[in-house]
Amino acid sequence: MLQRGLCDRETRMSEFVTITRKEAFECAIAFSASIAVVLNNSKTILYDFALYLMEKSLSPIQCLQPCEKFKWNDDGKYGEKSYAFIPVGYPYSDLLLGNIGKYMGEDAIYTRFQAKKHPAKWIGEVLSDYHIQCGYSMGMLSSITLNYSNPISKKNHKEWINIKCDGHSIYFPYYTELERNAILSKFPMLNIDELYDEYWIE
Repeated sequence: MLQRGLCDRETRMSEFVTITRKEAFECAIAFSASIAVVLNNSKTILYDFALYLMEKSLSPIQCLQPCEKFKWNDDGKYGEKSYAFIPVGYPYSDLLLGNIGKYMGEDAIYTRFQAKKHPAKWIGEVLSDYHIQCGYSMGMLSSITLNYSNPISKKNHKEWINIKCDGHSIYFPYYTELERNAILSKFPMLNIDELYDEYWIE
């Protein structure tokens, strides 16, 4: 029984395929651009979001609201909170680009995986079956909630990226090169060179 359990665990972990930091960074650019298109047009449904967890994070997942900061438990008695978020203002507006491009360090691990195959069922369900509902006030993003997607019309991402480093874990959608190019073509004002100059360090 123990041997079987170990084999099952190894099989699940092998479903996480390592990708390069540069590919993760390019996906983070596409992620930011895709969100900008939705918010600039005041659309209410957003399938592009990130999930931020610490080592002891548990469900249920909370949404980080605009202008709020992460509220982690200090004593760890009940486990850390789990947060779904999108760039919702300083200091998180450049969290992914900054972390991937500069701060995560050599110990960071970048992988891609199928959401449905995530070994933690509650994480896999959120990534594959939920979207962000956006609320606006005077044309500005004012609130976000995590809602279950209608199975008929949902456009949830099937593949995601996971970054692990120093007890932190970040999930956000994986975009193929074709998808990245399509997203960036809808956001011509985005200057890729400037983003590399500001965030990327070899």
